[in-house]
Amino acid sequence: MFHAIRDYFARPDEPVSLRGRGRRLGALFLFEFVVVLLGVLVAQWVADWAQERADLAVMERSKSRMDEEISSAMANAQAWLVAFPCLDDQMSGVMRAAGGDRSLDPATLERPGFRIPSIEPMTPESSLLLIDRYGSKKANLYASIQIRTDHIADLSNRVAEQWMGLSILDPAYGAVREGDRVNARAIASQIRSALRSIQITSQGFVAEAGELGLKPKDIEGRRRPLNCADIRASRTIMPHVALKPR
Repeated sequence: MFHAIRDYFARPDEPVSLRGRGRRLGALFLFEFVVVLLGVLVAQWVADWAQERADLAVMERSKSRMDEEISSAMANAQAWLVAFPCLDDQMSGVMRAAGGDRSLDPATLERPGFRIPSIEPMTPESSLLLIDRYGSKKANLYASIQIRTDHIADLSNRVAEQWMGLSILDPAYGAVREGDRVNARAIASQIRSALRSIQITSQGFVAEAGELGLKPKDIEGRRRPLNCADIRASRTIMPHVALKPR
């Protein structure tokens, strides 16, 4: 059809005036300009549509990956909620012992192992698409959980670093002085404060992950603790489990 219309406007065999010929050529130019413009616009629309689909696919993959990481971190947060009263009581015992003259059992100073949670954030582009696709409320939950995860990670690292300072009460390193006891009480108090912050942040994490409809998922070879005795026996807040042979 394009060639038929173009031939009609460009046909030289019909006698026309110079003005008519000019009008015909002008119409031909306008027709070809519109066709080219429409072609460019359609091509741009198709390219934009394809790019949008690709960006949405990237966002969905990022969301699925975050859901998996949040589920694992949710199990870790629940483990912290079980562990908090146990570790808080342990630090209270250290403070009481440091305030007296008796030697402290080195076992009381042992720190149980724990995992440092990590969730890789979405890119800014995917975050905007998440808002468009799922709404600002759900996007805000992902952002808040990301912040809580980073906070728990920072606090966990702080607890691990500060706990090492309690070794000044271990008689294996020499006589315990009065200054050592004073410093150890201060360190234990700081650890208790960090543990309390982990507890509060973990409570918010579990609540928000639940709002997203996610369930906790233990990492392979680990499980959440049952109680304080379970933590003491395993020496970790995420005890090992025997892997089933495949």
